[in-house]
Amino acid sequence: MARLQSNFDLISSYCQPTFNIEKYQSKQTGMKLYHINVPLPLIKLEICVQTKPYDDTGCAHTLGKICFRNII
Repeated sequence: MARLQSNFDLISSYCQPTFNIEKYQSKQTGMKLYHINVPLPLIKLEICVQTKPYDDTGCAHTLGKICFRNII
């Protein structure tokens, strides 16, 4: 985490007996990163990037996938 902390600022931290959550923000881009530390052999990565589309092509399809991904 030393390298991460040199490029990111720690914004907030939340500690519980079973997990810890740390919120970081990039010094260069302003991107926010959440580090959740749980004592399990679990590896999971989720990336969400807010971007504005140049046109409406694919927006409805993407929205449908996001809303209904667990139904089918």
